[in-house]
Amino acid sequence: MATQARHQEGLAEYMWITENTPQSPMAPMRCVDIQYRDIEFDGPSTSAEAAQRQRQATLPPVLPSPPPSALPSPPPPALPANTKTLREMLSTKDRIVRICFDDVFTNSTTSYSREKDMMVGCDFNRKHKATEPHQNVVAFAARTLFTPFNIVLNAYPRTSDTGGLENLLEENIKAAEDMGLNVKAIVCDRYPENRIILRDKFDSGAYQRKRADGTISSLYSLHDYPHFITSILDEYRRYWVYADLERTVGAALKLLAVSEQYSGREFEGGNSK
Repeated sequence: MATQARHQEGLAEYMWITENTPQSPMAPMRCVDIQYRDIEFDGPSTSAEAAQRQRQATLPPVLPSPPPSALPSPPPPALPANTKTLREMLSTKDRIVRICFDDVFTNSTTSYSREKDMMVGCDFNRKHKATEPHQNVVAFAARTLFTPFNIVLNAYPRTSDTGGLENLLEENIKAAEDMGLNVKAIVCDRYPENRIILRDKFDSGAYQRKRADGTISSLYSLHDYPHFITSILDEYRRYWVYADLERTVGAALKLLAVSEQYSGREFEGGNSK
């Protein structure tokens, strides 16, 4: 009776259990097949069946599906990236812009880009004989004159090498015009690197630039006076701090000389006594 019961339990030669619970809603469904076999009833297994059982034994366990509250929220919808959609979104006043550029200083360290699988953050120095980390980034942005619409055009990591700076302004003006923007002015401060970017363009007071359609546009250069005044005030504060330091150090040296002279007289007076 025991043998018959055992044979009845093994009437089905193979029994497959399928696990249909995915790890996440976006993960593909994976099946875990478990094979049962009655060796006494069916005889010894073949090498192929043994290899299959070994592969099934090494499958990772299936984790239970997380509750809906623990699932990550869907990403926000992507903004339109093509220039045609951008032109349709902007009004006439949004398209009248000025291009501003300035240096953004970094911590002079290299970084790793997973997208490009390479180290970024260093380049040749001014003499092109050695490399050094990027010390600053030149950022170009388009800002409207009548509305609060702003957009970053490009950002260029730089070292002490100033080669190629004279081509950056033309590149960003063209990028703005490709977006349908009407560039009227260029705004920057008077750093030496910025003067290189503006070189030979505003000598006559305005930059007469020829567009792709053959028309001529007049661009005017405006200095960032608030930034310029802030720089002067910073230099002024540093000067007074340096002057106070010089006076403090001079007073300390004078006090040291007087104290040494006084202590010497007192020592001589002590000996005279």
